Amino acid sequence: MRFPIVAVIAASVPAFVSAANITIAVGQTGATFDPPSVTAAVGDFINFQFLGGNHTVTQSTFADPCTQPFNATSGAAGFDSGFMPVDTASPNVMVWALEIKSTAPIWFFCARKGHCQSGMAGAINAPTTGNTFDLFKAKLQAADAPPYGTTKPIGTAPGNSSGFKAASLSASAATVAVGLLASMFI
Repeated sequence: MRFPIVAVIAASVPAFVSAANITIAVGQTGATFDPPSVTAAVGDFINFQFLGGNHTVTQSTFADPCTQPFNATSGAAGFDSGFMPVDTASPNVMVWALEIKSTAPIWFFCARKGHCQSGMAGAINAPTTGNTFDLFKAKLQAADAPPYGTTKPIGTAPGNSSGFKAASLSASAATVAVGLLASMFI
C-alpha cells in the first residue's frame, strides 16, 4: 500500500523542481514591461517586479489588447494585480506572481490611463505565426481603453483558458511574504 503513494510523490518531484521563475520588470524604464514577451512552460512562474511608478498587470485578449475580459460563462474576470505604487526610496520590491497552467497565449497590459495605448503591454507564449506579439503591439495605439475596473464580456475564458493562479509578494533582501490573491478559470 505504501509503495504507490511513494511512487506518486516521487513522480511529482521532478515537475516541481523543473519549474522556472521568469522575471518581468514593470516600470523600471518608464511605461514598460521588460521583457515584454516571454515563453513559459506549464508550472513556471512569471514574477512581475514593480520597480517604478504606479502600474498594473491586467489580462487582456489579442482582439482587445487594452481591456480586461470578463467570462460570460463563468462570471470571472481576467487577472489583475491592481495598482502597485512603488516607493523607489524603499528597499522593498513588490512582486506579483502568475503560475502558468497552460501554454496557451496570455496577453496583458497596464491599466493606468494611456499606458496600454503607448505600448505598455505584453505576452506570455505568444504565437510566432498568426496572432503574433508584433501584431498585438501594433493594435495598441488604436485600442479603446475603458476606465480602470471595467471589463468586456467574452464567451469563453480569455488567454490561459485552463487556468492560472496569481500571488502577490513583497520582497526585500531579508524577507519574502506570499499571499494567494486569485484562482480563476480553473
